[in-house]
Amino acid sequence: MKKLLLEVHHNIEDDKALSNQLIHLFRQYEKQKPLDPVLKDQALTTVQLKIDSALSVFDITSMPFDFAFYSTKKEEIVLQTPGSEFSLTKFKKYSQRAGHRVRKVFRKGEYRFGIYFPFEFWFLLLSLKTLILISILLICLLSLCFLGTILAIRNQKQLSQMKNDFINHLAHELKTPIFASSVIHQIIKQCVLEKKYDGLMPHVKMLESGNEELKNGVEKVLELSILENGKLEMDFQHVDAHQII
Repeated sequence: MKKLLLEVHHNIEDDKALSNQLIHLFRQYEKQKPLDPVLKDQALTTVQLKIDSALSVFDITSMPFDFAFYSTKKEEIVLQTPGSEFSLTKFKKYSQRAGHRVRKVFRKGEYRFGIYFPFEFWFLLLSLKTLILISILLICLLSLCFLGTILAIRNQKQLSQMKNDFINHLAHELKTPIFASSVIHQIIKQCVLEKKYDGLMPHVKMLESGNEELKNGVEKVLELSILENGKLEMDFQHVDAHQII
């Protein structure tokens, strides 16, 4: 905007006829006389063209604007875009001196021109639409990644809890046949020492049953290891669903 204002400032300075028109209008203003309507229209039209030219240099011709010349001494607008009803404060944001010829005739910095862009915010927003869109997409992507991470952590926690529950349950299941096998072993040993072979068979069957339970427990542990490594192979077979039910 500073470069744009300087560009317009230099364009006004280089145009002697325009500067003289502005000086004449400012004198009428100071004498509290009505501004010459023909001279006013000519000056405003010329300034409009110079601002359009400056905007084209910075490739922002699509941005609507209003401009005004104002007195810094009286804080009043002297000339402004036809039909514009904006207050002086709107034009102070982007303002510059009215040229060295005007400054020589009047006091330094007494008259300035300002440009106001009514749709500046929306223009900037549209200019940044690509960056805003990319930012929104990145935010959505990061949000999805964060959500995915949270879900993965929760699933991992659930799997870890299931694994701990399985191990605790399996340990309890293994302790029972191990303890039973130990007791049965002592009974068989005692029977052998006392040569009472008639009552051995029930204890031997109980020992076999305990060993089978231990075997099943070990197989469960192996299955868990296979599941963790992702090497589980399914064994598909034809079955009678009615019979299973």
